[in-house]
Amino acid sequence: MKSQPASFTESKPMNSFLNDFHGYLVQEEIEDKLMESDRQQIAELTGDNNMKSQAGGKFGWIDQLLQTGVEDNRKNLLFWVLTPYLITVRGLDYNTAYNMLDVWLEKCNNIRRLEPDKHAFQNRIKQCLDIAQEQERRPIKFETFKEYYPDVYKSLKLDGAGA
Repeated sequence: MKSQPASFTESKPMNSFLNDFHGYLVQEEIEDKLMESDRQQIAELTGDNNMKSQAGGKFGWIDQLLQTGVEDNRKNLLFWVLTPYLITVRGLDYNTAYNMLDVWLEKCNNIRRLEPDKHAFQNRIKQCLDIAQEQERRPIKFETFKEYYPDVYKSLKLDGAGA
């Protein structure tokens, strides 16, 4: 029985490696396309199509909220509205979103002191940002905001914004 040339036996493991690597890359591409398709279907079902392009219209009420300090419900607004909006809708990076929320908290603190203190709220921002990133959470709908936070809604004088 003849033995194969050295170059043939050496290239067989390399070909196997390249085939495996190519298969891995193809699988990654397929998974990425499936995830994007899933996101699009969810957006269609929830009415969140083109969320980034709608930030000025559909989410204008959240932009207005960011410009206005509020007296109450600050922790909940961070979790349910502001961090998901900045991370998921506007697509901001963690640090930019954190800085914007820290400025918002200062506006809130000027209206009524943050309790227990600003440091506790800064930790809350970090927790909310982490959750928004991990879960790709969306902010609550405008109608839900009006229902759960009527005092904040009235203080913003939104009159149909976001409807």
